[in-house]
Parts: sequence; structure tokens; C-alpha cells
Amino acid sequence: MPETAGNRKMLLIVDALPRSPWLNMALDETLSGAQGLAVSRGASAFARFYSWDRKCVSFGYAQPHQRVVSGNPGLPSVRRPTGGGTVLHGEDLTYSIVLFPGSVIFGMGRNDLYLCFHNALMQAFMHLGVQCAIRAEKSANSGYYRCFEKPVQGDLLLSDGRKIAGAAQRHGRDSIMMQGTVCTGLVGVPQDRFRELFVKSIVETAGLSMEKFNIPERVEKDAAELAVRKYAADSWNVERKA
Repeated sequence: MPETAGNRKMLLIVDALPRSPWLNMALDETLSGAQGLAVSRGASAFARFYSWDRKCVSFGYAQPHQRVVSGNPGLPSVRRPTGGGTVLHGEDLTYSIVLFPGSVIFGMGRNDLYLCFHNALMQAFMHLGVQCAIRAEKSANSGYYRCFEKPVQGDLLLSDGRKIAGAAQRHGRDSIMMQGTVCTGLVGVPQDRFRELFVKSIVETAGLSMEKFNIPERVEKDAAELAVRKYAADSWNVERKA
């Protein structure tokens, strides 16, 4: 495929409105099916930063629902389309990356994608004087576990060993989705400033360009319908059926 400006262009969505757990997942999935929208803007990827309208947990695609509920009493929960463990949301900086086949980084393997974006995270933290490193050791987590209590290879760790950032991916023929969360509160870093530095680091380390973008009304509508039909339904959260 010949390289064009669109191969390196990512549409940047800074979602100012806190969303429900179910709508956040639905928006990520809806964007992962919106290659035509990206192409119409001369791009091949989306980056979305978002927040939550309540304290809640999201849990990985393979996590057992009953253990999630019993381990997090009283908290709303939603199953992610990506893997990984259970993540507590409310004060974290959450983001998603959607890549389409036209992107220059679409062909990267899972580990290389983690390194690509976690290197950008590390650079952003280091700019603010926070020392951290990418975990090199391999580990295998299964069953129910809290994501930030069991670091895995590719996670970002503070110098004292605490995990400060993690992510999970879903690979398909037509798109790759990566969902990540950053506990900026662990080190008292302002989220808006950190997000700006993270975006700048993505541009520098991955060789991408960014264009600010607002979610169109029709995407909002499609996502709202998907949130009700799928992400708020027991058939997905309990039985893992779309």
C-alpha cells in the first residue's frame, strides 16, 4: 500500500462529557466500525480520551461476571470488548485507540503496540519528573483479578513497583482496538496537562499526526442504541453474548 498522509493521521477525540460505563464501551465499538468516517477525513485511526459519570468497574472480555460483582459490591460494571482484568474507574484517565488497515502501525503485533503507546506514556510522565518503566517480565493471569494488582508484560510501573498504566487489545481483520487507563492520581499529575503530553509523545514516538475531531451526531446515536442493546444487557455482561 503506497504511503499517504492519511496512513499517518489519527483523529483526536477529547470527550468533554462524562459518559455512563455502557455508553463508553459502545462509543469505542462504534468508532471501531467507522473506517469510512476516518477515511472521509483523510485519516486511518481514532484516539479517544474519556471519563465516567459514576464510579464503576470495567472487566475484561474473559473475566467471570459473578466474581466481578462479588468482588466489587455496589459498583456498576460493564464487560469490555477487550481482554485484561477488572479496572476501577472514576478518577483515572481513560483512552482508546482504533486503528484501521490503512494505518502505518496497523501491522504491529500486540507487544509492539503496547510498547509503542506505553513508551509514549513513559515519555509524558518523565517530562513531568515522574520516573517509570515498562515491565519486561512475562506473567500469565487468568480467572478473576484486578488489573492494577497484577502487572503483566508491557505495563507501565513506577519506580516503587506500583502499576500506573495498563491496556488491553482486540484484533480483527478490519480494525484493532486498544483500551487503556492511566492512574494519574497516584502521582498527583493534572490529567489535562498529562493528556496533552501523551498526545505529543504519540506524535513523536509513533510518527503520527493528530487532528482534533468531534464525534458526529449519527455516531452518538448509533452508540446510544448499542449501549442499551448490548453493553447494558445481561446477555453481554453475564453470558458474554453480543
